Amino acid sequence: MKILKFLSLLIFSGALFGSCSSKDKVGDEQIRIIPLPNYYQSQPGVFEMDKNTVIGVDLSDTNMVSLANYLNEKFMRTTGFGLSIKSASEGIVFTLVEENDLGEEGYRMSVTPDGTQIYANTYHGIFNGIQSFLQLLPLDSTGDIAKINCIDISDKIDVPGHSMALLTAYPEISCTGGPFHVNVGNTFYTKEENSLCVGKEKTFAILDMIFDELVDLFPSSYIHIGGDECYKGFWAKCPDCRARMSSKQLQNVEELQSYFVKRVASHIQSKGKHVIGWDEILEGGLAKDAIVMSWRGMKGGVEAARQGHRVIMTPFEHCYLDLYQGDPAVEPNTYSMLRLRDCYKFSIVPDSIDASFVLGGQGNLWAESIPHYRQVEYMTWPRAMAISETLWNETDSRNWDFFIQRVESQFRYLDRLNVNYARSIYDPIISPSINDGELRIELTTEISGLDIFYTFDNTNPDCYSNLYTTALSVPKNATMLKVVTYRGKCPIGKQINLTIEELKERAKKKE
Repeated sequence: MKILKFLSLLIFSGALFGSCSSKDKVGDEQIRIIPLPNYYQSQPGVFEMDKNTVIGVDLSDTNMVSLANYLNEKFMRTTGFGLSIKSASEGIVFTLVEENDLGEEGYRMSVTPDGTQIYANTYHGIFNGIQSFLQLLPLDSTGDIAKINCIDISDKIDVPGHSMALLTAYPEISCTGGPFHVNVGNTFYTKEENSLCVGKEKTFAILDMIFDELVDLFPSSYIHIGGDECYKGFWAKCPDCRARMSSKQLQNVEELQSYFVKRVASHIQSKGKHVIGWDEILEGGLAKDAIVMSWRGMKGGVEAARQGHRVIMTPFEHCYLDLYQGDPAVEPNTYSMLRLRDCYKFSIVPDSIDASFVLGGQGNLWAESIPHYRQVEYMTWPRAMAISETLWNETDSRNWDFFIQRVESQFRYLDRLNVNYARSIYDPIISPSINDGELRIELTTEISGLDIFYTFDNTNPDCYSNLYTTALSVPKNATMLKVVTYRGKCPIGKQINLTIEELKERAKKKE
């Protein structure tokens, strides 16, 4: 008979802004859970599970039964045997409680030789507890969680900017009349019209029709209306937009956008939905009760919170997963840079605002430069792990080395699932600079415990090549730098080859 053994643990994982701290124990090599619980303690013994183990739930509660089926599906996929679901107080038991420290998404779990108890105030909390329980063994934790009501799928229609597709379908609601074609991400900002005309009534009639349909299609209580990167140059020249500004006594095009956002938001709110917009909706004045999603840093979220509005923090410098995560020479083509450590530095609540206004955070993966789903995986993992932990744990309780230890445990899971995750954290980081006219090169790594080897003679470096110890000067007549990382005697990162001219160009861009 196949027997699975679980380490005995006491785990508490409450809301991010709750009273519990995860500083009690850090560095326990037996803990590989991401995000790290607020509190955990190893206990003697193990919980042994076999095909006779049951999942105990209230069978009259359909949501609990769905959660039990979800857990059972994971076990069957990995172990080859399923568990009975019964109304029982032994085995793996899910229990709803009323504990203030747990909040809406927190859970408390006890794993002992006698069984496993998962307690939470809500079904979402039970689901989160299941995720941690699954990580105690090499089981995957993906699945259709929308079916068991643990996520809401919200729709997003980006207006008044980013509206090339809408203008292609309805050129009559533009300022210029077109013609238009759908833009797939090539450069067009300020050159081609992509903003809806705010002066035409038909614009609002069409939007009302679209949002009325979306209200019925999506059960979520939130609708995102965008509002970002709206070029207003065509409005300034448009007779209809200028007439609207005159009739509404609007002083500038920023106030014209505010008029647009407020009008669209009012219609959506009349349907019982909450409106979300990017931080640009602050310009010209916020719509009543609008939720601000802050992406251009934290400033927009801070300003909105100070005005009494709820906010979602998703700053570019910590949360944009479509950016490079390693050296561009060996990464798929994209732009800018967001390494795993940058994600892990994210602090969701600035000291200067009331935390109660912060609904949460978000990672963004824009897909215009992503050709297929394998690339989605590559851009998402492991950076989404870092974001999840920063949204769950307070900044002062984090430990980078311990996080990396758990990430590497997750890599083994992802290998079993054939997930195309990025291993960029193992690659060397090459930082050239010009000092007194001389090119200098510093080499570092994102994680500790790696050695860096390099060559300037066009040979491929290995662990018998030059070991990096201090900043490099370029030897006379050298044309190429080649760098690789090792852990012990094994290569672990991608080899990066850069010409001296490429290094000089990088150094110039930094000046």
